[in-house]
Parts: sequence; C-alpha cells; structure tokens
Amino acid sequence: MKTSLNNVYLLDAYSHNELDTEARLLLDARLIIDSALKDDFFWQEKTYKLIKKYGQQELRKQLKTVEHDFFHNPKHKTLIQRIKRYFQ
Repeated sequence: MKTSLNNVYLLDAYSHNELDTEARLLLDARLIIDSALKDDFFWQEKTYKLIKKYGQQELRKQLKTVEHDFFHNPKHKTLIQRIKRYFQ
C-alpha cells in the first residue's frame, strides 16, 4: 500500500480542518469512492492518536518526576510551606 506524499498532506489538512469548503467536499467524495484513500485516512488518524497518547503519557511521567523531586527534596521545604499557607 503506497501512499503519495500529496495524499498525506491532503489528509493532514483535512483532519486539521485546514481545507476550504470546496476542497473538503471533494475529499469527502473521494473518501467515499476510493477505499484505498479511506484506509490511508483511517491509519493516518490512528497514528496521530497513538502519537498524542504517547506524548501525554510521557508528559505525565515527567510531571510525576518533577512533583516527586520537588516535594521530597528538603531544600524546597520552606517554599512548600509558603505555598501551603496560601491554601489554608
């Protein structure tokens, strides 16, 4: 299954709502008619979702590391106490 680079760019613009109305309608029609293009779009969307999920997981890991380092490091104790006073 070979996908042309033009189709990749076109499907990318389509999924990010960057196409004008005419181009979007034409691509809607092509997606109905061309099953290979429809498959390409499906897999491109699935790939975007996986990349986004991976990025979210990595960010979550980094935030947990920062949180742990901050709250368990004695040199931040006075700052933590000052922050807690704001919420009492």
